Amino acid sequence: MNNEMVQVRDAEVVAAEINTIKEQTRKIMLASSVEIGRRLQEAKELVPHGNWTDWLKEKVDYSQSTADNLMRIAREYGDEQVNLFSGEAKSQTFRNLTYSQAVALFALPEEDRDEFVKENNVEDMTARQLQEAIKARQQAEADKKKAEESAADKAVQINSLNAKIDRVCLDADKKAEENESLKKSVKDAAEEIESLKTQLENSKPAGPSPEELKKLQVEAEEKIKAAYEEKASQLSLDKDTAEKAAEKAKQELAKVKREYAAKIKDAAAEKEKAEKKLAVTTPEVEKFSVYFENLQVNINSMKALIRQAGENVPETAGKLRAALKKLLDGYSQSLSNEK
Repeated sequence: MNNEMVQVRDAEVVAAEINTIKEQTRKIMLASSVEIGRRLQEAKELVPHGNWTDWLKEKVDYSQSTADNLMRIAREYGDEQVNLFSGEAKSQTFRNLTYSQAVALFALPEEDRDEFVKENNVEDMTARQLQEAIKARQQAEADKKKAEESAADKAVQINSLNAKIDRVCLDADKKAEENESLKKSVKDAAEEIESLKTQLENSKPAGPSPEELKKLQVEAEEKIKAAYEEKASQLSLDKDTAEKAAEKAKQELAKVKREYAAKIKDAAAEKEKAEKKLAVTTPEVEKFSVYFENLQVNINSMKALIRQAGENVPETAGKLRAALKKLLDGYSQSLSNEK
């Protein structure tokens, strides 16, 4: 009897071996792309001008776009990645990315990629999920920039309105000073008239008669009174206009401040929404989302076919509709029975 231990292989052992091979393959995938890209750059300098596309197709079976991506991977990840032959890792951030993930990250500025990979579970994302996460990040950044620009515009408007209010207040103060000056002038004129009247009473003028002097005095008083009333009326009108303009400017300022506060609140809400959208859920939820979207697309397509059949053969449309309803009812009942 053979006493050697016989290793029993089961599904768990096979799964462990598969996962080990997958991890080993992932570790050299991007590094291989870097080395291929470097050699494509070298070959491009050696191939005669105008023959590059044909050389790619005949010699290495690459399209122009694939070759461009590989050379870009070599330029943008090579120096910071790993040398295939030396095995020296220069950066741990990108070494486990696939070719598709590395290409998808081209959508981000080079200086933002390291942070993005560290903040997100990029290695476990599909290319589509990675593209959606990048798109959501870019949209959030665009919304933030738009909100900042809007806030800057509102600040300029507020400063302009404040300057306008200051000018109106200065004009109002100037009108008030002019009004006070006019009142003083009228008072001085009245005092001068009283002084003249006193002088007339204490003197015996050789010129006009008392009746003529009284008439001249009355005329002078009427002219001064009319001039005062006209100037006072004009100053009152200018003051009212200035006060109304100042009040209107204050109302406009309050309106702009309310709109500015609402914009800031909306921008904060959009930012929070975008940040939540960037958060990575569990793999089960992500896969369920993909299947759920596909299911909705398929159901909508079947409904469209039923409508088309209804226009040509109503009886067939009824059968298709019943079949779809029976299928959905069956799944609904099955889900209700599951714990």
